[in-house]
Amino acid sequence: MKTVLPWWLALGLFGCGVEEGASLEILGETVPSSECAATNKVDVMRSHGFWDPRGSFDVPVGTAYAMPLVLRNNLRLAAADPAGSFSGDNRRVDANALQIIGFDACWVRADGEGGPAEASQYGSWSDGVPDKLTCSNLPSAQRAWIASSTMLEPDGGLAGIYLSVLDEAALQSLYGSAFAPRAIPSIGRFDPFTGAVSATGTAYSNQPVSPVSEPRDAAWGSYPHGKSAIVLLQVRATAKDQAGNTVQSNWFVHPLELCTGCLADACGTLTVETPATGPCLKGSVVSSTCLPAQGYTVTCSGDYSTCPATP
Repeated sequence: MKTVLPWWLALGLFGCGVEEGASLEILGETVPSSECAATNKVDVMRSHGFWDPRGSFDVPVGTAYAMPLVLRNNLRLAAADPAGSFSGDNRRVDANALQIIGFDACWVRADGEGGPAEASQYGSWSDGVPDKLTCSNLPSAQRAWIASSTMLEPDGGLAGIYLSVLDEAALQSLYGSAFAPRAIPSIGRFDPFTGAVSATGTAYSNQPVSPVSEPRDAAWGSYPHGKSAIVLLQVRATAKDQAGNTVQSNWFVHPLELCTGCLADACGTLTVETPATGPCLKGSVVSSTCLPAQGYTVTCSGDYSTCPATP
């Protein structure tokens, strides 16, 4: 026997529906504040990310990419929800504030050099992101659940949050187990007139040894033959409302430019002043208050007084 709902109850129930992925949105990657806090500014969105996982001198690069995201809760305030009966009582549970509990994330190479972790292995780009290029179709080493937490008020509430993604193990899933960006050696001392690397050279470069020349250092792994590489990130947020229901966001697809060793280029060549046993370099160095390895507020000033290891 069929069960027929009263028409007024059916109206109340169907009026409460929301589209999957529309009630919680990832709007994009934004720019951190001057204090390096995640913000909810939607007028400064970035079309792609930038990260140098190698870093330069003693500038902290972090152990993963700090992705500053802005999220929005599109669920309505319960008092403003039109779904209800003709008597005017509201039938939606007053529980539309959302708590983020984590993110699904996955990553794939998009540098065009091929290989098992390359996007071209999953289909054509002619029609946008192919259906096969989804997190569920990628190897487990290229996927992760990343726990996180923040609150989003209903009715368009915004929140900024950092998502820590692409740690060393994740990078190695793309560029091989030997890839160790912070272990890539510097060029070191060299003769500024001939360019020859020499322990007695009068100039010093903190730039990494070339990823192009063969044989190249093993720490480059299977990284592309150039400093710049593109990684395609896909992330989706999961939240709980105050009644315990699960809400998932849209999938946010975002290109990230890895520029391994680029931060060392920012201040150019340094001059060797004294023997390598003591302070030895004079010149500009990278200083920053916020995520210097991600291209934010990078400046060069002052003298570098500690001598790095030389060849």
